[in-house]
Parts: sequence; structure tokens; C-alpha cells
Amino acid sequence: MKSYAIVNRKMFPIVTVTFTGEKATAENFRQYLYELFLSYNERKPFSIIYSATNKFTFPIPSNKFQQEQIDWMESHEKLIKKYCHSVVYVTSSIVTKTFLKIFLYFQEHPVQYKVVDSIQDGKNWIKEQL
Repeated sequence: MKSYAIVNRKMFPIVTVTFTGEKATAENFRQYLYELFLSYNERKPFSIIYSATNKFTFPIPSNKFQQEQIDWMESHEKLIKKYCHSVVYVTSSIVTKTFLKIFLYFQEHPVQYKVVDSIQDGKNWIKEQL
């Protein structure tokens, strides 16, 4: 199975999720959500950086997977609000930024978030929020 996203917890309390460019499938999307869920095992506050730094590395998931992500967030809302301090979306793609604005407009985000152009900008913003 090719990964939809790589979840890296080595720099905890910053967790980086890097989209690979692979199309979401039932198997790899659930694996991504499972890997993301493991970040909460620390039971300590953390921030997430979603990295789609190359416009070709963030395939917009189908409505089915968008809904699965929404359902996952809703079912883990208390955990997210307790431990996830903030979320950063990194992309320079106008298409991805537009998608995020639409998605975040219709789906209330449970924590503070920001869309930035670089991972370093994201890390700087996270530090400002602490």
C-alpha cells in the first residue's frame, strides 16, 4: 500500500503530516487517520503541521474521504481540543489554499489554525501561539 500521508512525530510537540501525492484509498486514508490518532497517545499538548509544499503533493480527497475526516474529527473532538494546540497548513498552491478555505468555512475547526507558505513560517507561528 502506498501512503496517502506520512505522519512524523519525531519533533514532538510538533507533528508533521506530509502528503505524498498518492490518491486516497480506503486503506491508506484510514492508515493516515490511525497514524494521526497515535499522536494523542503522548497525552501532552502538541501542534500539527500539514505539509503540502509542492502543489502536486496534496491530492484533494473525494467527498467520501472528506466526510470520513470530518466524522473522525467530530468523534475525537474532546481529545483534539484537549491536546491539539494548533494546526498549520503549509502550501504555496492557490488551488490547495482555496480548497482549505472552502473546507474550513463549512467545517468548524476545533483549534486555532493558519495557512502559510513554508514549514518555517508554520513553526514560527506555532511558537508565537505558545
